[in-house]
Amino acid sequence: MKALFSLLLLTSTFAFGQVDATASAKTPSMADTSLLWKQHNWENYQYRIDGKDSIVRAFDEASSTMIYYATFDRKSLDIHFLNEWYPNSGQVKTLEQSIDGVGNLMSQYYENGLLRFVYSCISDTCTEVHYYNDGSLQSRSKFVRNEEYLEDRLTIEPSQYILTEYYCRNGTVAMRDTSFSTFPHLRRFYDCEGNLYEEVYLNSRNCWEGPYKAYYPDGTIKTTGQYSKFRDRRKVGVWRHFDTNGQLIEEIEYPE
Repeated sequence: MKALFSLLLLTSTFAFGQVDATASAKTPSMADTSLLWKQHNWENYQYRIDGKDSIVRAFDEASSTMIYYATFDRKSLDIHFLNEWYPNSGQVKTLEQSIDGVGNLMSQYYENGLLRFVYSCISDTCTEVHYYNDGSLQSRSKFVRNEEYLEDRLTIEPSQYILTEYYCRNGTVAMRDTSFSTFPHLRRFYDCEGNLYEEVYLNSRNCWEGPYKAYYPDGTIKTTGQYSKFRDRRKVGVWRHFDTNGQLIEEIEYPE
């Protein structure tokens, strides 16, 4: 099982755009459970064997078909397995699985069956990959996660990104972070023709800070300026705007 999970994780981490996470749902026999509560179309069951785990099921009110199924630890609420379906088509919508404390894998699908999103973690290193509804790659990122308990609830936030890229539907890069080893680090934005049109620097809080440049499609400088170190996207100092020939057309000074 660990080998299977490692294979899926390596696929989603190193072969972006070629992820295959189409696991099938396997549900244990309900004969081993007892009903704890039922409300509308939701049901909660407890395993009779040891009482440590629970099952939650939900059914579509119109068709009575199952649209949600999850098993989880009753004490920690950690999900062991989750499966969700679209009510009209029966197509898998969400799959999530935790493997022997090694990590977890979650995938979501469009109703047309194409992969929409994959999230995988092993230890503290996580990968996210998003797709457009035609199957083309939308974004990918890799980060070291930070776990915190807020109001007795575990939250997982990215603490250090290793890679972040966004793409246009035609496959060209729309945004790319150049480095995460130092702060502030450079982020570049491109149009869908591949032309660089903006450069900004981000600090450790993911806020814009420091030098800023904007470009015309031919690479000519359009705007230069500076952002504050103390407030996200606050303009400070002298900002200059140029025409397509590189001639200065406006100069504005902002307070520090």
